[in-house]
Parts: sequence; structure tokens; C-alpha cells
Amino acid sequence: SCNNLQHPDWGKTDSCLRRVLSPAYADGVSKPRRACDGSKLPSARLISTTLHEEKNRTHGNLTHLAMIFGQFLTHDITFVSFAPLSHIEFELGTGPFHLCEDDEPECIPIDVPENDTFYSGYNIRSLTILRSLYCPICDNGYRDQMNSRTSYLDLSHLYGINWDIQASMRRFNRGLLISQEVMGAELPSDSPFPYVDNCSLPKNKCAWAGDLRATQHIGLLSMQTLWLRQHNRIAKNLSALNPSWDDEKLFQVTRRICEAIYQNIVFGEWLPLMLGTEKMEKFQLNPKTDNYTEYNDSADATVTNEFSAAAFRFGHSQADGRFWRIGKTTEWIEPANLSTGYFVPHNNSEGIHDDVLRGSLKQPMQDFDRYGDNGVTQNLFRQSYLEYGSDLFATDIQRGRDHGLRPYVDYVEYCQNVTLKDFDSMKTFMAEENVTDIFKVLYKNVTDVDLFSGGLSEKPIQGAQVGQTFACIIAEVFHRLKFGDRFYYEHGNQSGSFTQEQLQSIRNVTLASVYCNNIKGLMCIQKNVFLQEGSSTVVACSEIADVNLSLWKEDTDSAAQEK
Repeated sequence: SCNNLQHPDWGKTDSCLRRVLSPAYADGVSKPRRACDGSKLPSARLISTTLHEEKNRTHGNLTHLAMIFGQFLTHDITFVSFAPLSHIEFELGTGPFHLCEDDEPECIPIDVPENDTFYSGYNIRSLTILRSLYCPICDNGYRDQMNSRTSYLDLSHLYGINWDIQASMRRFNRGLLISQEVMGAELPSDSPFPYVDNCSLPKNKCAWAGDLRATQHIGLLSMQTLWLRQHNRIAKNLSALNPSWDDEKLFQVTRRICEAIYQNIVFGEWLPLMLGTEKMEKFQLNPKTDNYTEYNDSADATVTNEFSAAAFRFGHSQADGRFWRIGKTTEWIEPANLSTGYFVPHNNSEGIHDDVLRGSLKQPMQDFDRYGDNGVTQNLFRQSYLEYGSDLFATDIQRGRDHGLRPYVDYVEYCQNVTLKDFDSMKTFMAEENVTDIFKVLYKNVTDVDLFSGGLSEKPIQGAQVGQTFACIIAEVFHRLKFGDRFYYEHGNQSGSFTQEQLQSIRNVTLASVYCNNIKGLMCIQKNVFLQEGSSTVVACSEIADVNLSLWKEDTDSAAQEK
């Protein structure tokens, strides 16, 4: 609440999500949307198996790291709280099957067709979905949802969203975060709360992080580990440069530098590949090459509902069911399977993080398209004692209905000023022209199509990974995250603003630098780690720029005089 001094509620933890458009609830208040003729919308599971069926199409240019980093970024800026019993949904994605019925107000189960190609074999007729918790601080006359994370790009999933979580992460010595060393590898500490972390077993604890979702799968935990190491490396170097600094100053300055490097990577490397040149320029998202940007305290950085519940879930189609692993001597190791690797303690064992991080540089990402991998469409949050999990794509569709998102056509009109009058008029925007035939089979009217499914089926913008509708929603949010964040790294004349020299040094740092400085034995790397070797020059790590921490060395004579 200390970011925007004029509007302290904007973007803070547990604030209501903004909306691009007013909601479309069946009763105008809370009940999930129905078809335009008043009937039930098609089953989200039926849409998933019919429109979003499994098909693996690897990307020609991008690495799987682009997907991993995208999810890491997502967890920094959004986590929608759930209704009572939400620990069940978090643990299993959609909770135990048959948990709730239609008449239970905080449940919106997904109907599973009797002839479902997968779940019928287990006699499953519904998937449990618990409703997102309504936001009690908003009184708009309809149900709003709240974000349990800060909207800002502040690495809150590394450092925690409140003092208690942050305190559990800190060593309170030399500005360091708590970690452990296992066979020479720096790893996250074991969970101090094994009974509530949704992961630990009685004799095998999971890793501890600033966000419980960090242990969701090995790719995410490896990225969390990378940034833990980055923080501690910088803190140790700053401590050596400034031996008079106490723990608090070392921690805060290190955090500020890490956040700045992270923001530079988001806006300078990752986001341009997702949105393309035109949207980056239109929404002023490219980092500057010199000088400062200007903070705008009238820009509400609060994430939108459409962004959280639909558009920024585009990365779900980019997920591969395996995480490639490459050893220290570049040997190939058996991949880690996503379907059997959700929230498991062994993900925090020696060596596996570095193997996965190295593998992410070589592994192609799945294409942005309407298709999904069965690691997420049949085995989402699968537990070791089960042969099945849940369906992420069906969950995404149902979550949009839970949040009262308007149909796809309304956002096409909002973003592109085009009115879609029938299914055939969708063809202009679709990646596959005949996909409209599938929409016709599933939906009674074009005005019934869900935002997630429509947006995911669009053809990507030239040089981007998403179509026009998702790009519109995403770009608007990132514009606000940039200019509405008082602590955005390029802003001048703000508390904590960097000097011009410090800022220029940060602008030179890429994710390749974070890799090279925190993975032992890594010798060569792509300049842009989100691009495959054929699309980005491979150079020696010695040629990759690191942040010049000497620019933070305090003049001891001046410091003594100030005291």
C-alpha cells in the first residue's frame, strides 16, 4: 500500500481486480454467465476435448524457458484467492472429484460428458471447481474478485507478500535469504511449515519460497532457485564492497537491484517476443536506451480480471509435458515429467535445478495455439496415488465464467472495433479458418463463445505469440505496470531511483547474465535465452555483461561525515 501515495489501494495485496468491461453474470450480480438464449453454456470439459485437444507443435524459435519465465512472472503479479475449502483446490488444482454439487453456492463443477475419452474410464462425471473469493472491499453491485498478490513487478513471490513470510525467508545476516547447500549446490531451504505447504511428506520436506506455488513443478522451482541465488550473490558482493552496511540496508539495496534486473528482462527481452514490435511501441513498453522515464500516479497498476482469468493464461498452450535435463558435462538426462511431478518433495534435490535450467535453453517451447498437452489437460495437479489429474483448459474456461467475463465477441469489439455477427465472421481472426466449424458445433451463438477459447484460437500478430485480442488486454496492463509503479526501475526523481550510471549498468543485464552467474560450469549461452540457438547468437559467458556493483560502493569518508 506504499507504492501509489495518492491511491494507496491501487495494486496492493488483496485489492479488487479491475475490469476492462462490466461483468456478464446470469443474474447481473453473481451467477455464472449462460448462453444468450438462457440455456447452460457448453461444458468446459467438452470444449477442452473438442477445441483444445492434445497436439504437440513445437515452436520454431522460442525455448521452453519462455514458458517457464512467463509462469514465474504470472505468479509475481496475480493469485486469485478461493472460496472456503480453497486449500483443496490449491492442492489438486480442482480438488477431489465429486466434492460439490450445483446447489452449493461456492462450487461451480464442470460437467464431464458420459463418453469423455479419458475420464469415462475412471467413472468421473464432474470436476470440482471452487469459486474465486468475492472481493469484500468493492461495492459495485456485482461480484468482483481480488488479487492476493501485489500487481507490481516486485518479485513478491521470491520475497513474500508480507512481513511474516519475508521474515521466514531472510537470514538476517549480510542481507541474505535463507538457503541450504547440498553437494555444492545452493538450494532453497526446507519448508518450515510442512503441514500447510501442500507439498511436504512426513520424512521428505519440500522447498520453501515466498509463494506456495513455487513447488508446483520443477521448472518453476528451478526458476525460483535461480533468483534466490542471484539475490544472495549480489548481497555478498555488496557486503564486500560496503562492510559498514548493516543487514537491512544490504537486503533492501539487493532486493532493489534484483527487482530492477527482473523488470529489465520482462520489458526488454520477454515481453517483446510475446506482444511484437507494434504493441510494444504503441503502449510505450520498450525500455529506454538512456535517461529516465516518468512515473504517473494517475495510472492504476491493478491487474484486470480479463488479464488474470483469460488473456495471461495464453502460456498454458505453450507448456510441454516434459522438462528437458542436461548435466554439467552437457550429457542428456531423462526428462522430468510434468504429469507426475506436481508438488513433489524430490524437486528440491541436488543438481536437478541446474539440469532443468540448462535443459530449458535447448528445449523448444510449444507453439501458441488452441491445443494443449495432456500433462495439463488430463493430469493437472495429479497426485501420486491417482492415475489422473484435472484439466487446466477446462478450468480456465470455467474460471472465466466464474469471474463474469463477457463473451469473446465483446472484447473483439472493444479492442478492434469490429462486431462479430456470426461464426463465419470470426474467420478473419482465427489461426485456422475451419476452427469456426468447431465453434458452431459447441456453441449455439457466436455471442456465447468464451474469451479464453476465442482468444487462444486467434492467429498470432506478426512477430508475436498472441493474437490481437489477448495482446490488447495484456499490453494495457503492462503499460500500467510500468508507468503506474513508483518503483519501476527506469523512473527518475522517485525514492530509490538509480543514478544514470547505475541505470545504464542494469539495462545491460539480461537473463543470460543471471544464468551465467548462478549455474556452475555453464560456459556458453544464447545472448537471448528465450530464443533457440538458431535464432540467437551463442557466446561465451565471459562475454555476457553483469551489473557493475562498484557503482553502489559507498564513499567511506562521505558516509562517516554523514554520521
